[in-house]
Amino acid sequence: MALLESFAQPFIIMTTIPMGAIGVFLALIFTGKALSMISLMAIVMLIGVVVNNAILLLDEANRLLRSGAMGRRSAVMTAAKTKFQPIVLATFASVVAQLPLAFALGGDVAAMTQPMGIASVGGLIVSALLTMYLVPTFFWLPNAIFSKVKTKKDKFIQKRKMLA
Repeated sequence: MALLESFAQPFIIMTTIPMGAIGVFLALIFTGKALSMISLMAIVMLIGVVVNNAILLLDEANRLLRSGAMGRRSAVMTAAKTKFQPIVLATFASVVAQLPLAFALGGDVAAMTQPMGIASVGGLIVSALLTMYLVPTFFWLPNAIFSKVKTKKDKFIQKRKMLA
């Protein structure tokens, strides 16, 4: 909250956690692995990376918005373009690091921890894709709704003044 100087933006960041969970469950279903304590540990690890991606995106959008050079929508779109490469590279590095675990390379212990690797890879890929689309939408959408309501309210007030 203090980093982003907003009460609403932490909730936007928290929306990325279900995005990662979607990827975890899809990856586990696709590979036929069960949800286990090992794969739940991957979700805990995944939360840190996924939340970091959203924070990168929102911090850049806030910086651009505070500069006053652009509006809310332009700021978030520019931030998405600017932070696309760092988010993709961070996700790619994390996915590559988890591939040996996902392929169970290393014997019996590796086979036991394979669901962790599968859950991590699936969650990272899906959450990175969804983060790049949904976080900018969640950042911009409340402003669009409130401005539309404010416009209708202003028109209503003007009509009342004209009738009075």
